[in-house]
Amino acid sequence: MNAKPDCTICLMKQYLQICRLSGLEESELNAAFSDLIKRLPEVSFSMTPPEMAAFITGMIKKASGVSDPYKTIKKNSNEAALKLYPELKLRVERSGHPFAEALCLAIAGNLIDFGAKASLNLNEALEEILSQPLLHKLEEGLGLEDALFQLDTFYNELKKAESVLYLGDNAGEIVFDRIFIETLIREFPDKKITFAVRGGPALNDALLEDAEDVGISEIVETVSSGCAAAGTVLSKCSEDFLKRLGAADIIIAKGQGNYESLSGSPYENAWFLFRIKCQVVAESAGGPEGKLVLKKNEASILDPIGRHV
Repeated sequence: MNAKPDCTICLMKQYLQICRLSGLEESELNAAFSDLIKRLPEVSFSMTPPEMAAFITGMIKKASGVSDPYKTIKKNSNEAALKLYPELKLRVERSGHPFAEALCLAIAGNLIDFGAKASLNLNEALEEILSQPLLHKLEEGLGLEDALFQLDTFYNELKKAESVLYLGDNAGEIVFDRIFIETLIREFPDKKITFAVRGGPALNDALLEDAEDVGISEIVETVSSGCAAAGTVLSKCSEDFLKRLGAADIIIAKGQGNYESLSGSPYENAWFLFRIKCQVVAESAGGPEGKLVLKKNEASILDPIGRHV
């Protein structure tokens, strides 16, 4: 999906947060914002929001010399979520619907996003994740199949697939992904599952070291997309990763950034699992802010230079 004018406001807030996390003094902060204002004409609304974000964060990294300002936040997120791991595993195993329970927990975990909400309180976020309405629906035995949560269709397509490429999103959140992946392995032991992370620091998105820290790399092959953006920007991905995208029977694209960068892409076998966190995405996805989404990609045709036609 293409960025909207509203995205620039969000990105300015991200820019300010990253400047402060990078330790810029007041004079350096003023200079950084002056530079941003000068270079804003280089930003195009033909970009996806993750492309916009990568453009401005690249400027901060150059000015501050800090390559990963969210490193401590990511470490804390992983550690806090891992403390819940035994309880969450037990919850899934005791559920009458282990697959759907693990899936809903994984999507709810997408709340751990310091890019979308700079003031996010990690402990409050974890409490909110565990109280999501979809989880209560499962406990009540209600169905989960509508335009924005296509559980039955997703499950049936997974049954037919031989290979699954799972695109991760945020640190901390990937603990919930681990539980879902472990549930997938039990449900479909014959599937080849590969987990992908970002190719370089991008907000609080997970890297290879985060996948190792939470144990995902111990249970499935873990690879880098080659893209150092808060999404999967195809033009920035490595050749090896693009081959993996093309070869996968099903792509599980986790998080709003992956939705922003891959919705409408030619990958009609991509499934988006995320929480709607802003009005721009709400309008694109067709649901309210806060909604948990499980939705198949509506692929479009691209012209030779990558524009939607």
